[in-house]
Amino acid sequence: MEHKRAKRSRKRLPKRSKSETPSHTSDAHSTENVQVVVRCRPLNKKEMKTKMNCVVKCDEESGTIDVDNTSNFSKHYFFDTVYGPTASQRDIYHGTVTPIVEEVL
Repeated sequence: MEHKRAKRSRKRLPKRSKSETPSHTSDAHSTENVQVVVRCRPLNKKEMKTKMNCVVKCDEESGTIDVDNTSNFSKHYFFDTVYGPTASQRDIYHGTVTPIVEEVL
């Protein structure tokens, strides 16, 4: 028995002008505050077993990440907060989520 997928009609919404775009800010806050937080993971077991090199270097104090590859590729990125491979889930929660929750409540 052959199953046929029903075609769904997809309606495209008209593009909004900047004045029509919601700002998601309340009257009490006139500016939006977005912070970018990055967590670098350690090499997994498969990567360690195959003796892969870690190409990402995290500097938690300066909030930077360097990506160095052996093929002459090097990038330097800046973030509001960087957590290295030794950071625990608890560290990230307390450093990132707790301040947001406290501000809202």
